Amino acid sequence: GKVVWITGGTRMGASIADALSPKGCRIVLSYRSSKKPAEKIVQNLLDQGRDAMALQCDLTRQSAIERAARQIIQRFKSLDILVNLSSIYEEASLKKTAVAVSSLEKHLKTNAQSPFLLSLSVAPWMNRAKGGRIVHISDWTSASARPRYKGFTPYYVSKAAIKALTEGLALELAPTILVN
Repeated sequence: GKVVWITGGTRMGASIADALSPKGCRIVLSYRSSKKPAEKIVQNLLDQGRDAMALQCDLTRQSAIERAARQIIQRFKSLDILVNLSSIYEEASLKKTAVAVSSLEKHLKTNAQSPFLLSLSVAPWMNRAKGGRIVHISDWTSASARPRYKGFTPYYVSKAAIKALTEGLALELAPTILVN
């Protein structure tokens, strides 16, 4: 009966939805622009007798995140688990400062700021329910202390920020909300 919001759910999120829905979890897959894949995944879950919905949400906008959270609460009456998967992975040359700065801002906004805003938006609902889980999915490069490929420094920095965000939120939101 747990309600799970999976952001960026059209790829890896589909596997998470497939793993959690047979355990009775109700699934919300949010997407920015991948409407058809998200709806196909949700329809597949519905065909299996599972409870699921697809939800369009631009995770770079706080108002959109808060609106989506309210829609989930309105439909399911709870929000128990947040899985932050949404991410961008784009190459960026560091040879032109303006391009590099723009790429860093874009990666930080999508890959680090949106999980921060999502976590802050769902925390009140989880606190009212006296429990919840937030899972941030990062990249092995953030734990390796070195980027893997040249040209992806903005991506690497944004994913390393997820580690710090997770540790900070785990401290701030404990003991009611577990953040990993």
